[in-house]
Amino acid sequence: MGEHQTEPTPRSLADKLNHLVDTVHPGDRGPYTLEEMVAGIRALGGSVSRANLNALRLGRGTNPSKATMEDIARFFGVSVAYLHDDPHSEITPDEHELLLIIRRAEIHELIRTIGQLRPETRHALNRVVADLHTMHVSERH
Repeated sequence: MGEHQTEPTPRSLADKLNHLVDTVHPGDRGPYTLEEMVAGIRALGGSVSRANLNALRLGRGTNPSKATMEDIARFFGVSVAYLHDDPHSEITPDEHELLLIIRRAEIHELIRTIGQLRPETRHALNRVVADLHTMHVSERH
């Protein structure tokens, strides 16, 4: 996919948070508002203010507490390491796309069910899905 880079591009906390806001939300709606994020974080037992989240998104809050980082990561379903400067914590675009697909409720349940099948059954199912995909693609052309 695209050009190969030997070093990941450093991204600020604001960049990472904005990326999560823009991409991690239910498929049938747009991004969460600041108010929804605050409410969601509180519902998960965390505590963060709208002003604090806004400052982080704008790049003005550059040194949030460990608890705030954990709360944000929990809300978006990512590792706290993703929000830190650890270059090894970055997920690839393909991994991120896969996570977004998996988070759709019907896909999540399907994957859980498939994971409980025997390996040979999973292989057979994979062949069936590949055949269905080929038929779908050929019908579109």
